[in-house]
Amino acid sequence: MAIGIGLCIKSTKTHCKYPCRFTTNEPTDVGFFIWKETMRLTNYIRDAFVTAALQDVPQVDFSEQVSKIVVDDAVGQLPLAVQKLWKDSATRPYVKTTSAYYLGSSTMVPTHSAHCNPALSQETLAKLNEITRAKQAQTELMDALKTKLRAAAYGCTTRKALAELLPEFDKYLPEEETKGSNLPAVANLLSDFVKAGWPKDAKKMPKAEQKDAVLA
Repeated sequence: MAIGIGLCIKSTKTHCKYPCRFTTNEPTDVGFFIWKETMRLTNYIRDAFVTAALQDVPQVDFSEQVSKIVVDDAVGQLPLAVQKLWKDSATRPYVKTTSAYYLGSSTMVPTHSAHCNPALSQETLAKLNEITRAKQAQTELMDALKTKLRAAAYGCTTRKALAELLPEFDKYLPEEETKGSNLPAVANLLSDFVKAGWPKDAKKMPKAEQKDAVLA
């Protein structure tokens, strides 16, 4: 949240368009006001918000399932003597392996040939088909969630508006920025300028007109 201090010329509590925090009693009718502006959302903030929220949605790592099913099938096709070597961690490195690619995942499997994927059983292929359907369903779900959340984020212009729309997702938004530590020094600076007659054309302004001097 950005905090600013402004100078209001000829301001009154009834006519000033800003929510004044305090006004002066000086006869010059010069008042100070402090306002708070909520953080405006940029596309970067919106996208980071969506990504952070989606990362909190549990997802199944299907690559681990695919690897186990494929390796178990390939090992089962090996001669018993080779299977024994594979099951022993001390001798497993001596068994020839190849990189097999299934459902977007690369798995090292034992095989007699380094140039082709091992032929899988019908039972294993059926399991892979089930995983394919489950993986597709999960992808579609995540895409739908992303679309809805992105629409909500891009429909808001400020952090406050998005937090009010989705209060449970407030933790995925950046904290409001505060710049209040140096406000007294800024207020004193404005006061010194006013006492010195700044701005010099203030008396020439119409009574209803206001001039705001904002220091970020």
